[in-house]
Amino acid sequence: MAQSGTVKDLITQAVSEALKRLKLEAKFAVEYPSFSEHGDYSTNVALILASKLKKSPVEIAYQITADLPQQLNMFERVEVTGSGFINFFLHQDFVRSQIKNISDKNFGELKLGDGQKVNIEFISANPTGPLTVGNSRGAFFGDALGNIMHLAGYDVAKEYYVNDAKSSNQIRELGRTALGKGEAYKSDYLDRKLEEFKKKGFKIETLDEVSLGHLIASSIHEDIEEFVKEQLKIKFDKWFHEQTLFDKEVLDKILNDLKKRDLIYEKDGALWLKTTQFGDLQDQVVVRSEAGGQEGQPTYFLSDIGYHADKFKRKYDIVIDVLGPDHQGHIKRMEAVGKMLGFKGKFILLFTQIVRFKEGGLAMRLSKRLGQTVNLEWLLEQVGLDSARYFFLTKSIDTHMDFDVDLAKSKTLQNPVFYIQYAHARLSSILRKAKEQKLNSNFKNIGLLNAEGELQLVKKLLRFPELVATISQDYQVHALTHYLLSVATAANSFYEKERIISEEKELSEARLCLIEAAKNVIFKALKLLGMNAPLKM
Repeated sequence: MAQSGTVKDLITQAVSEALKRLKLEAKFAVEYPSFSEHGDYSTNVALILASKLKKSPVEIAYQITADLPQQLNMFERVEVTGSGFINFFLHQDFVRSQIKNISDKNFGELKLGDGQKVNIEFISANPTGPLTVGNSRGAFFGDALGNIMHLAGYDVAKEYYVNDAKSSNQIRELGRTALGKGEAYKSDYLDRKLEEFKKKGFKIETLDEVSLGHLIASSIHEDIEEFVKEQLKIKFDKWFHEQTLFDKEVLDKILNDLKKRDLIYEKDGALWLKTTQFGDLQDQVVVRSEAGGQEGQPTYFLSDIGYHADKFKRKYDIVIDVLGPDHQGHIKRMEAVGKMLGFKGKFILLFTQIVRFKEGGLAMRLSKRLGQTVNLEWLLEQVGLDSARYFFLTKSIDTHMDFDVDLAKSKTLQNPVFYIQYAHARLSSILRKAKEQKLNSNFKNIGLLNAEGELQLVKKLLRFPELVATISQDYQVHALTHYLLSVATAANSFYEKERIISEEKELSEARLCLIEAAKNVIFKALKLLGMNAPLKM
C-alpha cells in the first residue's frame, strides 16, 4: 500500500528503518503528546520492545534515536523521556515552510488507498415510512467516511440496499395495515399515501396485502430517494433493489450452489445453512418451513447472502456494511458469509448505536412499528442539515449518544457548528478586507511568523492529512469533528491575539498566508463532513 507522505508517516518510516538496522521488530504507534513540552510527535516503540528484550526502555530508546536517519532535519531535536518515550520536536523553519503547502487546493489528498475499490453500504432503511432520526446516524457516517476515504486515495462507491422484496414480512404487514387488518407502520404519512392512491384511481381494496404492501413501499422508496438526494445531499452510486434477487432467480441459484457444496440440510421442515463450518455460533435457517399451506419463504439471511454474493463479484478490495443496532447479532453469520463465498478482500461490519433524542430535557423512544418516530425531515427543519450532520458525527457510532436539539439549533458560539462556520466566515472576511486594501499574502515573508499561537496553528493544520489517513483505516469519523473544532479554536485565538492587517506590511502579508492556510483546512474538513463553509455570517 502507498505511504501517506505525512510527517507522522515519515517518523514511522524512519523508526522502522532504524529497527531494521538494529535487527528489531515491533508494532508501534506515533501519537500526538498531550502537552507541548513533550514534543509534537511521540512514539512508544521502546516501551513495547522493553518487555520483549528484557532491557530498559530508555536504553532501547537511545539505541533507536542514535540510528535514526540524518535526513530527519525537519526536527529541531529528538528527546528520550525518563520513561522511554521518544519525543520529536518540529523545527520552526520546517513548520513555517509548510504554510504554502497547507494553502494548496490539493492539501490533504493522499495516495494511501492506491486506487483500491471500496464499497460502503449505508442507510438501507425499510421502505415502510419516512427516514427517522434513527436512520440518520448511519447516513451521515457512511457519507462522511466515503468522502474521507476518497480523499485518501480510495476508489469509493456508496450504495443503498432497498429492502423491497415482496416476500418481506414488513411489506406484508404494511399491506395489512393499509387494508385495515393491522397496526404496524400506521401513521399519518401512510394515511396520506393511501389517499394519494385513491385519487389516482387505485382500488386498493381489490389488492391483496402483498401487492398493496409492495405498491406502497415502492412509492415510499421514491420519497426516500428524493429526500436523500435533495435534503440530505447524499449521492449514492448505486441503489440495489432486493426484489431483483427474486426477479433474476439469484437466490435459487445461490441455494442450489450451496446444496451442491453440501452446506444445506433440512430440519423441522426448514432448510438450514451450515454456517458453523465458517465460524458462526449456530447454523442458520435460509428457507422457512411451510406455514398455512404456503410454500416456505426465503429468510432475510438468504437475501443477505445473495446480495453480498453480488457485491463480492464486483471485485471490491474492501466492502463495508454500516448497520443499525438491531443487527449486532449478525456479526458471526455475516463473517461466515464472507468466508463461505470466498471473498478475498476486507469485509468490514460497522454498527451504529442508539441515539437518544432530547429537546427541552425530554426524551422520545423511537419505534417504527408503533409509529412513535421522529422523522429526520422534522429534525432538519429544527436544526438544519449542517448541525444534524455535525452533532451525529461527534461520537463514535458504536457508542450511545444524546442529541441536544436545543444546542444544535442555537445561533451562539456555544454551538460548535456555529462556532466553526463563524471561524470560516471570519477568515474569509479578513481576506476580503485585505483585498480591498490591495494587500496580498506573500510567502517570502513567512519567516516573520514567530508568535507561539502562529506556530501552534500551523502544526495543528499539518495534522489534517494525517487524520485523513488514520480515519481511512480505522473508520473513526468522529475524530474529524473534534479536530475541526480544535482548528477553529486555534484560528480564533490567533486572530484575536494578533493583528492580521497592520501598518507592518510584510508581517501582514505573512499572516495572511496563515489565514489562507487555516481557511483552506476548515473548508476541506467541512466539505468532508458534508457541511457548508459560509463566506459571511
